[in-house]
Amino acid sequence: MILEPVPNMKRDTIESDMVENRSKQLWAAVLIGAIEDVKKLAVTKSHDSVSKEEAKAWFQSDSKEIGSFLWICEIFNLDHDCVRTSIAKNYNRAADFSDQFTYEE
Repeated sequence: MILEPVPNMKRDTIESDMVENRSKQLWAAVLIGAIEDVKKLAVTKSHDSVSKEEAKAWFQSDSKEIGSFLWICEIFNLDHDCVRTSIAKNYNRAADFSDQFTYEE
């Protein structure tokens, strides 16, 4: 079976979509990794205050630069306040994030 070549315009669109998907996979992994880091900090016995402060700072930053928490939420159409609330609700007590993350029940 011989496949017909894809017209250039179609091929460019397909390649562009593939790059966008890979890029989104990367940024999804960054967000998931950051949430996993918070989760690990919440259950760890060690008190690595530098790591906790870095995690809090990243999630609470108002920066919209590429790679920032708000920027990643934007590309996935996520409500950043809902994500922060979820993190607070699930990981506040053990990780001592109460001074940065708040939520209401």
